[in-house]
This record gives sequence, structure tokens and C-alpha cells, in this order.
Amino acid sequence: MAETHKHGILLVDKPRGLTSFDVVSRLRRLIGEKKIGHTGTLDPFAEGLLALCVGTATAAVQFMDTYDKTYQVRILFGAATDTMDLTGTCTASHDFSTQELSQLAATGFLPLRQAVQDLPGAQLQVPPMFSAVKVEGQPLYALARAGQTIERQARPIVIHRAILDGIDCRTETEPGGPRLSCDLTLEVSKGTYVRVIADELGQKLGWFAYAERLVRTRVGPFDLSQALALQDLETRFDVLAESLRQKGLDPSDRSVRCLVQDQLWQELTESGQVHGLTEALSGFPILQLPADQVKKLVQGQKLTVDPIQILTQSTPEIRPQDGLRLAIHGPSGLAGMGHLETVSDGPAPHFSDGPAPHFRIITERIFIHHEHLLSE
Repeated sequence: MAETHKHGILLVDKPRGLTSFDVVSRLRRLIGEKKIGHTGTLDPFAEGLLALCVGTATAAVQFMDTYDKTYQVRILFGAATDTMDLTGTCTASHDFSTQELSQLAATGFLPLRQAVQDLPGAQLQVPPMFSAVKVEGQPLYALARAGQTIERQARPIVIHRAILDGIDCRTETEPGGPRLSCDLTLEVSKGTYVRVIADELGQKLGWFAYAERLVRTRVGPFDLSQALALQDLETRFDVLAESLRQKGLDPSDRSVRCLVQDQLWQELTESGQVHGLTEALSGFPILQLPADQVKKLVQGQKLTVDPIQILTQSTPEIRPQDGLRLAIHGPSGLAGMGHLETVSDGPAPHFSDGPAPHFRIITERIFIHHEHLLSE
């Protein structure tokens, strides 16, 4: 049997306790494809949606990595840790008395509700020491494990939404008490550390806090409900391997193992669980171009378009601006990714009183040669 070419995006529900690389490593073993990349690291204590790009679909990683992400986080108040999650060592604590918790409950937990209400907006966030951010080639977590703390540069982030889903308050006379925690749904921009949000919320309220549970539920157009459990993938592999064993074939043999890997990939493809580039990049505005203009971009020629064309041929309808990233489509579907660059002033479009800039489309990636990734 000829080797199956494996290209596309798989959505996996990462269990707690594994690193994102652990999931990539297991998937390589299950499908027999070395070229796999993910679109945003999940901490080992975190769980949820991990979008994995396989084969030539790894070309989408640089774009999918910029997507906004949605998380559900449980924040436990009363202690801060060095990792800002439940795996760390306590660095500060606040003992809740029954009277304090009762008074909070009597106000409807107004301070907490107000603090959550104040979360959305653009802000600067300092990455935690226990993170994969590199300083002079050294990951911060390596320095943290060596007992070092260094100054980190704050980075711009945006919290788009913060929803308070629930509050759990128990006094010392109740099982598991005293305890105060809350569940939040957070929609945030790329590079946002939810652990830091939990820690800063605790500091603001004067109670200290850390992330007790963290689940990623959405990445761009993809939702956790679409994801496959890693254990299910491994079970399906084992079932296929056993079926061949019953036919007298040895799954430990390399050629037989490749057959199992190809069969698993075929199953996933036929069941619609392998997602294409068009779907993966559907979170970006689409600019529909005629064949001759697509050909120019594919050939590396300069292509300048006026704002009227962008306005009328984009979905959803967008007002062009410098730096705007677009999914470029031709008559056959997705052709590539690019962004707009202002090049000159031209006649004013109907929505503007002054002269309008023309734009050059700067291509960042061309997919048109990978026809198997362009099919709907």
C-alpha cells in the first residue's frame, strides 16, 4: 500500500498533565507524520483545545497562532503561588474568616463582580517567570527553576470579554471550607497568560489567587466540541492494529504499523475530523480576486488594488487599512495569505470625503500549489 499523504488540521482535547509537545509526539506515533505543529502552547496543568497542523498544513501555524482564544478558568482565592497555578509553591496567603465570607456573600460578592467587570480592555501584561518566553535565548522557566527572577518586558494584550460564570463560597463550617473561588470565561488575544490574570485579580482584591483549573475552549473558528480525545485516538489505533493482528500481521513490524497509521488517517479524513486550510483560516476576512490577479500574486508580481475593489470583494465587507491581514481567494478557492500596504492616494470611495489610499497586497504565504489543501 502506497504511503498516504497526510495534510490538514486535527483538533485534540489535551488532557491535564501532558505538555503540548507530549501531544504532538503521541500524534506523530499514531499517524506516522513527523511534520506536526501546534497553534498555541497549553501548560501541563491546562487542558482543552489544541489545534494541530499536519504536513503542509503547518503553513497555517503562523496565522492561526494569532487568533484570539477563549478559556474557562477557575480561580481560587486565598493564596498566591510562584507559578500562578495549582502546581506552584505558595508565596502569600490570606485566611478567610467566616465573618468575612458572610459579609462578602451579603453584598452579592460585589467587589469580585466589579473586579471582573473591569477586566476587559487593552493592557500591558508581564509574562510570568514560569513560562516559555525566551530572554537572550533562555526560556524563563529554566531561569525560574534555577531560582532566578529577572526583569521582563510587558507585552500588549487585549481581554475582549470576561464573564463571571459562578462563585463558590464555603465557610469553615461547610465541607471543603473555608473556600472562595470563581469560574470565568475569558476571550483574550494572542500571548495572554490567564494565570497572570488570576494572580493580578487576587492582588487587586487583597485576597491573593491562582488558577486552579484552566480549559481552552476556542481557537479562532474552532471549538472544543469539535476536538478528539487523545485517548480515543489511541484506542482507535489499537483497534485497527488488533484487526490486522487477527489477520496474521504483526503491528510491531514497521510496514504493518505504517498500514495502521494510514488507516487511522483515512478514518479521520472520511469522518470529517481532518480540517482543511480554508476552514482553518476562515477567521480572517476573505478577499475574492479574479484569476489574473491571483496569478500575479502566485508569480511574485506586485499587485495594487483600489479600496473600492477591497470593499466590494471582501467577506465580510471591510474597510481597507494598512497592515490588514486577509485570506486571498481565487476562482478555485483559497490561494494564499497576505496583508495590505498603503502605496498611494487615489479617488475617494463613497464612504470617504477625502482622497483614498491604494493598497499593495503583500503575500505572506501561497497555498495554490497545494491543491489537496484547497478543496472544501
